[in-house]
Amino acid sequence: MMDYNPRLDALRALCVFGVMCFHWQGILQFGWIGVQTFFVLSGFLMTGILTPAKEKYDARNFFLVFQWRRALRIFPAYFGYVFFLAGVFWLTRQPSSLPQVIPFLSTLTLNIARLLPWFNNDQAYTHLWSLGVEMQFYLLWPVLIYFTKRERLPILIYFLLATAPLLRFLTELQTSAVYSDPEAIGNAVYNSPLSHLDAFAAGAAVSLGIPGFRSGFGQKFAILASITVLAGLGLTIVSHVQGSPIPSASLGYPINLPNFHSSVWGYSLIDLTSAFLIGMLKTKDLPFFRNAVVQRLGRISYGMYLFHLPVQRLLKLPLSGKAGIDTVSIALFGLSIIGTILVALTSYEFFEVRFLRLKNLYQPPVRSQE
Repeated sequence: MMDYNPRLDALRALCVFGVMCFHWQGILQFGWIGVQTFFVLSGFLMTGILTPAKEKYDARNFFLVFQWRRALRIFPAYFGYVFFLAGVFWLTRQPSSLPQVIPFLSTLTLNIARLLPWFNNDQAYTHLWSLGVEMQFYLLWPVLIYFTKRERLPILIYFLLATAPLLRFLTELQTSAVYSDPEAIGNAVYNSPLSHLDAFAAGAAVSLGIPGFRSGFGQKFAILASITVLAGLGLTIVSHVQGSPIPSASLGYPINLPNFHSSVWGYSLIDLTSAFLIGMLKTKDLPFFRNAVVQRLGRISYGMYLFHLPVQRLLKLPLSGKAGIDTVSIALFGLSIIGTILVALTSYEFFEVRFLRLKNLYQPPVRSQE
């Protein structure tokens, strides 16, 4: 079993705050990258859990133990929130689009719904698409880990790192035959579970320590982060020259990456940069990431992600749809952070923990090593 690393909790906190800033009037227009880093972190952690479990359990229990523990972590808060939405709809008929999406919410496939023309990006639930991608990964990755010999796992990971951009290109090509809007094309790429295979693979590469992902993380992170930032700034400059400017505050990475085919290659840069950051945190005790308060927030980051958009939606009411950032907006954003933390902390301490304590309830016998 992978050793617990509290520095990764701090990374979770950083990621979720980036997402919260992104969703509040675009304060941090590249904050959505926090979701991408969550995917890489999942690849790292789940691979670290699954590879020793493969040696420990027979096939049946290998899958059952993993899915049991994932379900206890994901399902209670998620479905509790979905039931809450259903209750609100029953009382108020809001959000009005809930009946259309409830089949997707119930099956954790909202990323598929977001590909459909009728989908409404309602802030009550639209962010749950990423949990759909996570759950699809949880179904696929144990199968790949179990049926791939340990010595062949690096080949599988390199294959996924290389082919995911190709899959994104094919998705972009196919979607461009239906849509002319770059945003719609980028949205299709972003929500496809196949588009994020290299995110999970990059995390797995660090977890397994395959060649290229086992040392020198600080130097590699600095190089990849520099390339990523410079590429984004370069595209921003070119877009301004061409008269179709990318928002400068996005650093060249607006949501959906709709410009210059960056939905094909941009995720690769972000994923590898995130993977090398995780590698650094695996071995180095960096000051920010050892802060106890930040680590504590990271432990409730799942709830913060689940609940931040409805809290923000409520606190945006006084703004009456106003665009731009002013003193009132900043004050309300601060209140939304406090509100989100309180809701997430309450959910974790009084609800989620009760289910997490059941993770060892299913304890199958360990496979004989003879």
